[in-house]
Parts: sequence; C-alpha cells; structure tokens
Amino acid sequence: MMTLHSQTEFRWFRFIFRLVLAIPFVIALFLGIFYLAAPYYQFSEPERFNGQRFYNPYQDNAGQTTCSLSFSFNARHFVGMIFKGNYNINIKGADTLQTQHSHLTVNNFQILHSYVDQSGAKLSIYRHGMGGNSGQQLCIGAHSVVWTDYPLWSQPRHKQNLLRKLNRTSELVALTDPIPSFTYAELIKLSGYQLIELSQSSEASLACWDTALSHGRDVHLLLSNFSGEEATDSSKTFFSTQLFYNETSAANLIHALKKGRFYNLEQPLSAIGSEVPYVQSALMKADTFSLLVWPMAQQIRFIGQNGKLLQQSADTNASEYRFRPDDTYLRAEVVFDDGSTILLNPVVRTQGGSLPVQSTAIFDVGKTAVIRAFIVFGFVLFFSLFIRFLSRKKST
Repeated sequence: MMTLHSQTEFRWFRFIFRLVLAIPFVIALFLGIFYLAAPYYQFSEPERFNGQRFYNPYQDNAGQTTCSLSFSFNARHFVGMIFKGNYNINIKGADTLQTQHSHLTVNNFQILHSYVDQSGAKLSIYRHGMGGNSGQQLCIGAHSVVWTDYPLWSQPRHKQNLLRKLNRTSELVALTDPIPSFTYAELIKLSGYQLIELSQSSEASLACWDTALSHGRDVHLLLSNFSGEEATDSSKTFFSTQLFYNETSAANLIHALKKGRFYNLEQPLSAIGSEVPYVQSALMKADTFSLLVWPMAQQIRFIGQNGKLLQQSADTNASEYRFRPDDTYLRAEVVFDDGSTILLNPVVRTQGGSLPVQSTAIFDVGKTAVIRAFIVFGFVLFFSLFIRFLSRKKST
C-alpha cells in the first residue's frame, strides 16, 4: 500500500516537474512563431519634399480662433506603470472637451479614454506600448485598442506592422519620444505615423523631427508634459498646443492635428499666468514666408534641411524668409523675453500645393507567404517527429 502511494506521488511529482519545464518551452515557441510570422514589407527610397508650390498649414487660418490643448503622461510604457504601482484607470464615461482650454491627461495604456464635445461626439485616445524595444505610441481618434506589440526586440518589419495595425484603428498615430526605441534610419524608412510627440524641446530631441522632415516625412510636432521623472522647478516648463479652428469639436481637433494647423507653446513655470505669446499670422506669398507674432520676440529662427539654421532675427515681432532652390522645408522657432518659445509646424515644398502624399511601405505578400509556409512545415515536422518519438518510447 505504501509502495503504491509512493509511486502515485512520484508520478504526480514527475508530471508537475515536466509541466513546469514545458511552460517556458511553450512560451518560447509561441514568441518564436509570433516574431517569425510577422509580415514583410517593401520600403521605398525616401524622397525629399520637392516642387514649385508650397503647403503652408497656416495659410487659411485668418479669422479663426485659437484653442489651447495640453497633453500629459506619466510613464514610458505599460509595464513600467504596473511595476511602479501607478497605473490608474479612469473610470469616468468621458471627460468634456472644453471650448477654450482642454488638458488631456492620457495615461490610459491599452484602454480607451473618451472626451466629449458639445455636440456629444466622442474623441477616444489611448497610449500603446508594453515596454522594452517597442516604445510608446499615442493613438488619437481611436476606434479600438491594438494589443499587438514586439517588446523583446524588433526589426523594421515588426515596427511597420505595428504602425499599420495602429493606423487601421486610429485617425492619428504619434511616436512618443521615439529615440532610442526607433533609430533615425527607421524614422526615415517607416510610414504610418503623422505626429512626433516629444517631452523635451532641446535641439537633440528635435533632431528626430528634422530627420523625418529632411527625408520627406510630413510629420507634425506635438510637445507633451511628462511627469514621470522629478525635475527642479527652475527647469520645468509647461507645453501646450494652440490649434486653429472656428468651433471646438472632436472632428475639428482631429482635422487640425492632421493638417498641422497648430503650433506648440513652451512656457517656463514663472511665465504661467502672464500674457500668452501667440502667432498673429504665418503666410506664404509666392516663395516668401512671413511670420508675425505678439509680443516683441527676443529671437525668431528659421530652420531647414537637416535642422540647419537658415536665418535668425533679434528684437522683432515680424520676420520673413525667401525659399532658396535647395530648401525643401522651413520651420520657425520664436523665443520671447520671459523664456516662452513658440514652435511652428513646417512649410514644405509640394507639386500641387496641398498636403504631400506620404510614401507607404508595401505589404510583401510573396515573401510573407513563403516564410509562413516554412513555419507551418517546420511546425508539422516537429510534432510528427515528437509523436513518433513518444510512440517508440511507449512501445519499448
């Protein structure tokens, strides 16, 4: 009786031991298939902005009001929030999209959060990103949540597949602080993102934006407030987005972000509450861009290809720049005496004067099918050999 009981215990122990050993094997097998089966894409060579006409996002903004919008977040990725214990799910049905100023605190990783305008229309937003190598993406105008991610490691095809899925379910996709999760080469190659969201406005941070622009990616800048790391009061600034439209609505907000009809305002905390600097006009006439701001600016800088400083003016509220033949785009930075800075979206060369059509990666059906066929063949072969091994062992 004791012997039978001991044998039963041993069998159970052996079963549990094998099960524990099998779990990491199954996980590794699943991840291997998941990564290997990711679609392949054909990437076209990037083309710089070209043409004799220009797209100026601010050209038709005369008479429109400016709505102030500020984004904020407190973690780099979903896993980080879980480990730090600060993952808070907003249980409200929706927040209200205010007429003059709205502060959008988007900390909802992998969960939609909605903002309702005066007509009852919803603007749903969430942050995507599990952590690791995949980075973080801000999804605006989302219809559903994408759970696909490649946190361990990823090649351009994995990142392109993720962007493709996000674009299918969201109106706009922003790469949040893309470096180092994305390389500069990937920012040039990949398509499917319309915004770059940065938590800093330093020259080093803006380099990723200029890299994309210099290779024909018409992406717009979104400066957001990151509260996940402590900073001294003297070094803290507040970012807001000033959008041009006549009426605050979810549709108008998305339209303004898509077309680049907004600019970013950076204010030191010491300047909060004082009169807010603003853009009075930003117009293209023939090949000359004219900028008028209020109040008097300490410095107005025009920046072009590869982030090169093209021209700067001091102690003025107006400046203009004439495009040279080799200028592909032009963006402006305006610094004021109180430390505030305005960063405008670029004016770019185009063939027809409208927003340039972005080159997109093409799904490589043939290569993807071949690789997946090999995976299926290998999977079937492995299990055939495994079953044959078990049957031989049982017969012996």
